[in-house]
Amino acid sequence: SPMGTGPPPPPRPAPRQLAPQPQKAANTPFDQPSLALQIKGYMETGCTLLMYGKKGSPHFRFFFVETTAANPTPRLYWCRDDSERPTAAAEGSFLELSSVTRITIGKTPELFPSLARIESDSNKQPATDDDDYYTSFVVHYLRDRHEPKTLCLTTESKAEMEAWVIGLCGACQINPEYGEKLGLKEANQKAGLGAASPSPVRAEGAKHAMAAPSMPPPPAISKPIMGEDGSVLSRALLDGPAYHHLAMYLQSDLEIKLCEQWHVPPKVWLGCKVRLQMMAAKIGKVADESNNKPLIQLTPGEVRQLFPQLDIFRANAVWEVLAQIALIDRNPDSISYLLYASE
Repeated sequence: SPMGTGPPPPPRPAPRQLAPQPQKAANTPFDQPSLALQIKGYMETGCTLLMYGKKGSPHFRFFFVETTAANPTPRLYWCRDDSERPTAAAEGSFLELSSVTRITIGKTPELFPSLARIESDSNKQPATDDDDYYTSFVVHYLRDRHEPKTLCLTTESKAEMEAWVIGLCGACQINPEYGEKLGLKEANQKAGLGAASPSPVRAEGAKHAMAAPSMPPPPAISKPIMGEDGSVLSRALLDGPAYHHLAMYLQSDLEIKLCEQWHVPPKVWLGCKVRLQMMAAKIGKVADESNNKPLIQLTPGEVRQLFPQLDIFRANAVWEVLAQIALIDRNPDSISYLLYASE
């Protein structure tokens, strides 16, 4: 036939095999290996911080870290202002970073004695990010190797606190910790497991912690989060004004410990879990069937970016627990800011 003349058609090409796509590089500042060197330079340059003494009003001092040929062990110096820096090594106050035993975050009244104690009653307002509770930290050290001392400092911003604590903890090879617990179990019991009454313990409420993470309208939550009374956590509860009663939806001692020890508001933690479930539902499944690993990979820096209520240390702790409960897979390029084993 006429159609039978001519050369045969070329063979059909084999189906194209798609190469596995590499994991997207994390792009937050906390995921950059150069951050540690930048922070080291920042501490060597120095800045002004608010220092609290045992008596009198707090006062501003210029702080910087320096190592010299005469003093090869890094020292944290403080003096009245930058102009006194040249004589600070001889005349200023300092502490050896090798003498540091702990670094705690939070403006706890026990360590900032000029503060009035926040009493356990419903008339007191919870701490918020508008005050300086979460931009304060304390350096615990030994003077003359045996006398416990504290250096209580407040920074101008969360980012400045993060920089100093990252740098000092890295130099001292210790993890930071919060100076007091958030106290969610007690708040839950005294609020009546669901009552929206104010809690008698410190909480990060008001402006930031009271606001649920911004999320698009979700599909059905794939794994309902149940409360101690058998109720299901709903979007209305998560978006509502009540705060402490959400502690009843913490599903394990691990979650309670995370929120208490790292000052993670239940609203933020539960919102984080719901948001990740929504992300997994959008992908279509939670885990890769070939190895049963979660398909969502995150770094501590990305957790902090998703939930700006948290500093990098709280975000790091959240990241660890999310991986333990298999809601995320750790990005292999992750940089952890809780590196050191606890004693």
